[in-house]
Amino acid sequence: MLDVVILIVAEQLNVSSQSLDRESSFATVPNWDSLATMRIALAIEEEFDLTFSTKELLSIKSIAGIMDLLVAKASVKE
Repeated sequence: MLDVVILIVAEQLNVSSQSLDRESSFATVPNWDSLATMRIALAIEEEFDLTFSTKELLSIKSIAGIMDLLVAKASVKE
């Protein structure tokens, strides 16, 4: 799942997936701004067939954070 998230983030930020890892964030990737966060969130929602709440959207600040949200969403669905 991490590889898929990294590919989505890389595509939305127009950067190489090799330049990203779990710790990549809003603070460490120059192209990652609030608009990019919305594009990332929409792409993640589409890929994993889920919906983020406004509170969850506001918490997306890193790939690790996205992974945490996905794990939480998976446990809620089960």
